[in-house]
Amino acid sequence: MRKRDFLQHTIDQCSHRLSEARRRNESWKEAIDDIVGINSVPIMTIARSKGLEFHTVIVLGLEDFAFHHPDGNPAEEECNFFVGFSRAKERVVFTFAERRSGYWQSRKKIAKYYELLGAAGVDIEEIRPAKPPIILEP
Repeated sequence: MRKRDFLQHTIDQCSHRLSEARRRNESWKEAIDDIVGINSVPIMTIARSKGLEFHTVIVLGLEDFAFHHPDGNPAEEECNFFVGFSRAKERVVFTFAERRSGYWQSRKKIAKYYELLGAAGVDIEEIRPAKPPIILEP
């Protein structure tokens, strides 16, 4: 694509996004906030989060093999964990499932991460639901 074509394409895309956002919102300020992502929750992979910081980071599904590296490289798995963890300025929330797809989940492999965080003085609080969750079997 030539530079001139790319510029026109970019202008057209911006115009389209602006008019769509304006249709969804009552004012131009709200439309711009919508496009920029004000009052939204960014969802991304750990790789995508590199270099970014957030007040709170929520890591979904922290179970064994959550950070599994295709080459089975434990050092890479540990790096992925700490990249995700270090994106938070104030708080990190880890979620996990006791059971997923009919199989009990293990947290033996990732226990070392909890130990490292505890040894570093990070407050760790485990919160469990008051009632056990309903497990639907396929």
